[in-house]
Amino acid sequence: MASQDNLQETYDALSTILKDPETFNQVVDTVFGNIDVNGNGSLEFKELNVFITAVCGQMGVNDPPNPDQVNHVFKHLDLNSDNNVSRDELAVFLQHLFNEQLKHTEEKLKRHPPASR
Repeated sequence: MASQDNLQETYDALSTILKDPETFNQVVDTVFGNIDVNGNGSLEFKELNVFITAVCGQMGVNDPPNPDQVNHVFKHLDLNSDNNVSRDELAVFLQHLFNEQLKHTEEKLKRHPPASR
């Protein structure tokens, strides 16, 4: 379980990202750039599959999602169904993900506040 100090740091970082459009856009650009390896300005299924597999490996997940599972995620990210994920489509996903994580972290902090310094 994450320490309470780590939870507070996570909460603070997510709050900053979500409250500051410039910071949020920098995060989106960084994530998008890391996935868009061919640099064409859109994410293809293959790029997302490679990225998810690599991230799972870095996290120690020995059984990463199979291509069908990644395809399911890809279809949800591809809001206009053009078989590519744009930077804006990724931004919608990240906004939702960060908001959900912020709520989750806030709930944990309310149950177990960090020690005063």
